[in-house]
Amino acid sequence: MSLQTLENVVGQFGQLFQINTNSLSEGLIVIGFSILLLALVIGITYGIMKAIKEVPNMPFRQFVTIVLVVAVFMVIVGVLLP
Repeated sequence: MSLQTLENVVGQFGQLFQINTNSLSEGLIVIGFSILLLALVIGITYGIMKAIKEVPNMPFRQFVTIVLVVAVFMVIVGVLLP
């Protein structure tokens, strides 16, 4: 793959995210951030799956605490969104 082809492909991804990538270095930065975002999403998904597997083994008090933390988090997100 030539550098021009790579730049064209990176430019297409830049347009997808509404980023105007004029140079190859900016395109590589976009790809790097995309990989970091993907790793973050995978890590969060992994953590959620481990938490779901632990729910049946939790004592009631710990379960209620986690439910309250999730509820407070959702209220905070709901207040900050509008």
